[in-house]
Amino acid sequence: MVPDLARRLPGRGVWITGTRAQLEEAVRRNVFAKSLKRAVTAPAELPVRVEALLLKRVLDALSLANKAGLVTPGFAKVEAALERGDVAGLLHGSDGADDGTDRLNRKYNAIVTAAGNSPTIIAGLTIEQISLAIGRSNVVHAAILSGGAATRLLEEAKRLMRFRASPATS
Repeated sequence: MVPDLARRLPGRGVWITGTRAQLEEAVRRNVFAKSLKRAVTAPAELPVRVEALLLKRVLDALSLANKAGLVTPGFAKVEAALERGDVAGLLHGSDGADDGTDRLNRKYNAIVTAAGNSPTIIAGLTIEQISLAIGRSNVVHAAILSGGAATRLLEEAKRLMRFRASPATS
């Protein structure tokens, strides 16, 4: 069994859409053997592996978006980008302080909902992960500016957030 998150591997596959809890249940119930109509066993660590691969895709996309000049790190710079109105999404370190995060989220939500759009806020990465991905130290907040690489980053982040969500909220 090989997770194909890019959806490009040849051969017969089994599509699983859902959360980590649903994938754990699928592994436990051995639905892969039923779907493939042959004796296969999914490793018990498959959900952990899938989450790690999803996280890697997000971090790679963040790195590319940063290289494309579409990531603006720093609280003050994020506020300035919000005032300009060119923010496609916000990124917060999950281990950062809540007061700054809440302040930026309120401002972003007001701007985006006034324009009739839905906000995209990524909060599932640690400060260390964000900092390593964009090559700066101690990045707690960042604005994701509109652009092609940013679109991919936001899509990958949404996949990761959906996977990590509990079944009741997905």
